[in-house]
Amino acid sequence: TNTGESWVRSTLPKFDTFGFKGYSLTGNQLIEAVEKTAGRKLKRGSMPWFMIPFLGLFSPTIKEIYEMRYLWNLPHSVDDTKLRAALPLMDGTPLADCLKEVLVL
Repeated sequence: TNTGESWVRSTLPKFDTFGFKGYSLTGNQLIEAVEKTAGRKLKRGSMPWFMIPFLGLFSPTIKEIYEMRYLWNLPHSVDDTKLRAALPLMDGTPLADCLKEVLVL
């Protein structure tokens, strides 16, 4: 390991957590950004939300998905104050650049 990394690790509590803000988008904003990057419209479907509570009776995962459905319409992010304090020179990647890297076009 390098000396700088060793020093940083020695100053942190064991198993410390750092939030990473990421992008604050609704699901539809993300789809629109992907479409813009891909240069074409994507085929969109819809989730049958009225059926999900019933299916949640048989699957804890589906029950949790139903409880988190509001996040599709609500832009949200994680507080990254502690991460930025530890890594003050860290820059985020612009969304368009990130999508160009991760999409197979």
